[in-house]
Amino acid sequence: NETKKPAIAFFWPIDYRTNILASLLNAFQNSVKLLDFDCELIVQTSENDHIDQHIDPYIKNNYNAILLGAASEKDLSYLETLPVQIPSVLINRTSKKYSTICIDPQEIARMAVRLLQKKGYKEAAILASAKPYEATGQRTQAFLEECRRSKILIRKEWILHDIGSIEGGARAAEAYSHLPDRPHCLFCEMDSMALGAAYTLNREHLHAPEDYELLSIGMLEPSITKYTSPPISVIFLPNSKVMSIAVDIIVRSIRSNKNEPEHILIQPELVLRESFTLTKK
Repeated sequence: NETKKPAIAFFWPIDYRTNILASLLNAFQNSVKLLDFDCELIVQTSENDHIDQHIDPYIKNNYNAILLGAASEKDLSYLETLPVQIPSVLINRTSKKYSTICIDPQEIARMAVRLLQKKGYKEAAILASAKPYEATGQRTQAFLEECRRSKILIRKEWILHDIGSIEGGARAAEAYSHLPDRPHCLFCEMDSMALGAAYTLNREHLHAPEDYELLSIGMLEPSITKYTSPPISVIFLPNSKVMSIAVDIIVRSIRSNKNEPEHILIQPELVLRESFTLTKK
């Protein structure tokens, strides 16, 4: 006669973003413990654009809730065609049908550009993924638009694309180091690429802040970029906080047997280190 535990399915794609998964799972465990909510978590890996091949069994087979992260635009379109039968939360995506928790891409851009303006920068280079995903593409586009409004020049040849990984960042930084009249300021779309960039720039005998300054969006835990050379300044996306709020929404929905969508916007956090400081260049 043992009571069956609620079962929660967590969908996450298999690509470079798996390096975020550990912090999300840790935040999930801490959150259900604080809420005294005993449940089973089923982690379902998926491939972008193919959520339709994975999600139907979880909706139909008596799972109690779904967490879904890093969905593609095609996946989101498919999800919008489904009836909302159980509590479902989208992480860093928008929807009117499902609950959503997003880190504000416009505030990320404004925060970055304010820092550039405080240093007096009039131009910047960008390291970006050659295959941008929904959220990373939005953040970079927001940064470009904010730079345009603020009269900060970013030439097409200063936007350097490669794989969204440490290796890709290393290659993109090599291209940056060989740019004629390269901008002193380097903005990185993600901290995994920034780790590779720091490695390459050291090998090229370029040093921050004398030869360049590097500011990155931070998706990994801040400790990972703290112990590089130089320590990397990040606009940190608090993914653990996002997961904690997602769990709170799901637990309240299961306990109350209500499933009204909630939409929460989270602000990024600034972590300044030696790669980009507020001292005059």
